[in-house]
Amino acid sequence: LCKEMYEKILTLLDKYEKDENIRAIVLRGNGGNFSTGYDLSKGLPASYRAFVKNLDGYVSRKLWYNAKPTISMVEGYCLGGGFELAMGADLVYATNDASLGEPEIDFFFTPDYNSLPCIILPRKAKEMILLGQVISGTQATEIGFVNCSFPLERLEEEVQKVCRRLVSLPAETLATAKTGLNGALD
Repeated sequence: LCKEMYEKILTLLDKYEKDENIRAIVLRGNGGNFSTGYDLSKGLPASYRAFVKNLDGYVSRKLWYNAKPTISMVEGYCLGGGFELAMGADLVYATNDASLGEPEIDFFFTPDYNSLPCIILPRKAKEMILLGQVISGTQATEIGFVNCSFPLERLEEEVQKVCRRLVSLPAETLATAKTGLNGALD
């Protein structure tokens, strides 16, 4: 991930949210991985705090509060900023052997947009953040921050089933249900 990728994702989320022909949004990586996070080889943006507040965290919130149902389809690595991006979706499906987590503590960082305490038990969230744990898709399902995990060869098929179910429902009802759920979580 880099500033330009976040900007592109944000542009597409805005475009897809307005397009009445699009009923659900699936976010996935390219080349066998969801994302290993921010590309540190390019250096951090000049004002990292402003970047997190105005772009990185905003993209995750845009997924969370998008009027359309959003799904993260995770395979391979899903770490750091990539993990935070994936967790912004309403539903998350992963391969059994995906690697998910927030290892920023090893690089003297903390998560930018920390959604873990909202999704899983606070003590488990603290354990993952403070120890920089990276866990499998199967383990992520067991503790509740992934809806379900599958063997790689079934992941896309299973996400397509979820999408078919979502698009069979009235868009207005889904948007209302999502707003109510997010209000309760807020």
